[in-house]
Amino acid sequence: MEQKPETGKSTDKTKNACYTSTIKANEKEIREETIMVIRLFCAAGMSTSLLVKKMEEAAKEKGKDADIAAYPFTEMERVIEGVDVALLGPQVGYQLGRAKEICEPKGVPVDVIPMQDYGMCNGMNVLKFAYKLAKNK
Repeated sequence: MEQKPETGKSTDKTKNACYTSTIKANEKEIREETIMVIRLFCAAGMSTSLLVKKMEEAAKEKGKDADIAAYPFTEMERVIEGVDVALLGPQVGYQLGRAKEICEPKGVPVDVIPMQDYGMCNGMNVLKFAYKLAKNK
């Protein structure tokens, strides 16, 4: 299997790199994700930092490879390349329409983090939410 990074336009290429492996099967290429790139967006990019840590702990506990980071919503257009799932903090949930305009053309599922999981900083539930979104795209 050949490993190759796919990077976006972001200046933070390591954070946005999504490593994939490509295998040939019946003359079709099948893309296997080896790392899930999840981006959380909130008002200033700081209120989700604890949730990011909890999600990273949950991913490690479950043996999942995940690249998780938080940004202010205003940075979404700049950092969305190479992202598998975009999640909005409840405080910017009113921006879901705009987020869909940015994410859908790039094939990135986006939704608002459930208020209870966000408020309780339930990293495991938010991680499951992200994986479910990615699976249903």
